[in-house]
Amino acid sequence: MDILAQSFAVLGKTIESFGLLLKNKLKMFIVIAIAGIGYVTSFLLLGSVVGAIANTITAGRYMSYYLIETHNPTKKKYGIAIILQISIIVTTVVLFWRNAYDLIIIVSVVLQAFGTAYKNTLVVRFVLIINNFLWFVFNFMLGAYINCGLEIIAMIAGSFGIIIHHYLPYFKIKRLNKITGVNVK
Repeated sequence: MDILAQSFAVLGKTIESFGLLLKNKLKMFIVIAIAGIGYVTSFLLLGSVVGAIANTITAGRYMSYYLIETHNPTKKKYGIAIILQISIIVTTVVLFWRNAYDLIIIVSVVLQAFGTAYKNTLVVRFVLIINNFLWFVFNFMLGAYINCGLEIIAMIAGSFGIIIHHYLPYFKIKRLNKITGVNVK
């Protein structure tokens, strides 16, 4: 069962890591939502109801944020979605409490709920890296060591996404300004 659970985690993390490298926030959200299927299955096989529900909330969040941004671009109302996510995870942890490590999941869901609502993809990527660290700690405490390695890979992919989409363009523009003597922004 562990090998099967870890296989689903590998599948989910591979898909998520690809999503973290995408430039477009909405495409990134859809890919990460799809990755959630692997995570939910993995945590169910590991016997962690809280982990499975948290990943279901995460996949639902990305889909709802995608729908909010595509169908209502002028009035982005995340408030109800954020309150609903936090309510569900707190209720889940209360109902299925196993140990204090479940509190890590509450912090993760709350952080992601607020952080991924930002328009700035740099903020979103930083939040996702912090989230991956929290899941690293949770997986370590759960004994899912392969998942820990996968979280490290996701943190690296998120860091590459930050470098590729946020810092390299800045240095290219700065170099172009220096070469041409024209102040391009």
